[in-house]
Amino acid sequence: MTGYYGQQAPIGVHSDGWGVRTVARLGFNVEGVALWREASGTTDADPVQAAFLAELGGADLLVCPINDAFHPLAEKDLRLLKALAKVPINLQVPVSDKTVPVALAARPASVTLLPRGKSDATPHGGLNTSTQAEELGKCIREFRSQAIVVGCFVEPLVPQIKGAAALNADYVELSVQEYAAAPSAEARNEWMEQLKTALLAAAKMGLGVSLSRGIHYRNASVLAGIERVEEVHVGRAIIARSLFVGMEQAVRDMAALVH
Repeated sequence: MTGYYGQQAPIGVHSDGWGVRTVARLGFNVEGVALWREASGTTDADPVQAAFLAELGGADLLVCPINDAFHPLAEKDLRLLKALAKVPINLQVPVSDKTVPVALAARPASVTLLPRGKSDATPHGGLNTSTQAEELGKCIREFRSQAIVVGCFVEPLVPQIKGAAALNADYVELSVQEYAAAPSAEARNEWMEQLKTALLAAAKMGLGVSLSRGIHYRNASVLAGIERVEEVHVGRAIIARSLFVGMEQAVRDMAALVH
């Protein structure tokens, strides 16, 4: 299937129903640059310029988190990214009356639905697809009616993945923060088995899979190389490395690990 991703199908759209891929796509999350801009009080840290350099470095898509207050990524940033980006944009959107209409109007390649805040999230920050089913289902129908690929940010737990599938999401985005923070090799191995179980469940239900949170240069190759992982989204690790080698090279180094 052609479209936003050239000759590759968008995440969550599969010809074989399983979503098995040999090469994962790299998504560059621009939020950290906007946070740096805010903290420094200067316009020099420009997420749009960073996105342009990330494209040159081999990023396959841009990940843009927005919220009700447009903080730290501003509406102007989103407009410029949408107008200038040559790669697809994935909007990370908390489920609210303010952000959903903005995301619909922006017409990105894909949208990942997030919890509004801690009170709406599961213990490790994911959506609860059972208690929020009605609201999530409405959002997913709205995005799909506009031909926007839509997914849910959930913990790598089979019940949450089943919930996303029941709501007709196209994909799930799974946090690997626990894997990154595991205190021992044994703990990492146990978590990896949990992740692989979640990936198999997603595949059987026809869902695409992206990974985010806690991905860095020491674990990116392992995570991106797992069968059925379609995308990995990385932001702050790339931005930190760019301080020493520049943004384009930092993205190029990460792309070499992911692709």
